[in-house]
Amino acid sequence: MTVHMKPMETSAMLQGLRKVLDTEGRRAIEAFADGDFYAFLRIARDFSLAVGFLSRELDGELSRLRGVVGYYVKKGVLVIVTEREYVQDVVTYVRRFGSAEICELRHRNVMLV
Repeated sequence: MTVHMKPMETSAMLQGLRKVLDTEGRRAIEAFADGDFYAFLRIARDFSLAVGFLSRELDGELSRLRGVVGYYVKKGVLVIVTEREYVQDVVTYVRRFGSAEICELRHRNVMLV
């Protein structure tokens, strides 16, 4: 699911975060070299925290929700991967942060094995 929180224009993001984005982006790419989908979610979350897209407070709240597999924030959009049976519980909780949309990975040519 996605939650549209605070939009961020690319130019504004690059102006204010160029150095940290470069440093943390390189670190994320190196960490993901041999990763799988779960590694991607962990690395994307760590990157979101490191560059300030994801607050420690929100990270703590999301980490306590049942059924959440992983999450990250990119340019003001919170992306949450959730186990199917917990989707409605999670979307109800995160709607307080912004407009939430549900999208099944299987309809997006993503397959987890």
